[in-house]
Amino acid sequence: MLNGAPEESLDVVYSSDWMTGDNFLKVIKHFVVHILPSNDYPVIVTMNNHESHISNSALEMFKQHYIHILTFPLPTPNQAQPSDRSVFAPLKASHSRFTDAWMLQYPGRHVTVCEMKTRVGTSFMRAATPLNI
Repeated sequence: MLNGAPEESLDVVYSSDWMTGDNFLKVIKHFVVHILPSNDYPVIVTMNNHESHISNSALEMFKQHYIHILTFPLPTPNQAQPSDRSVFAPLKASHSRFTDAWMLQYPGRHVTVCEMKTRVGTSFMRAATPLNI
């Protein structure tokens, strides 16, 4: 899924497809390295309150690195979550356009995981723009 993504992208995968507390800590560390939050530059992160996001370790890391969190209770509809509207909706639209074009180019063939990897990486780069974020 990192085909077409920046070199610094984080590769965090878990066999169940669900986020885990350990992987979420890796994401926070990656975020801190690239965003550099500080007392003079605190940041706000919005997310749902999945158990992997609100562990004691995660909360302590947020506190140490001046990261303020705003959580949405589960289940909050996609329409009420800012990232779903601003980044993930354009990601889905871009991926759909790639998939439609691929299916026209290769009629009768099924889209496999291999084709999806490149599409998702490229689509994410088009959707996760500073303006959308």
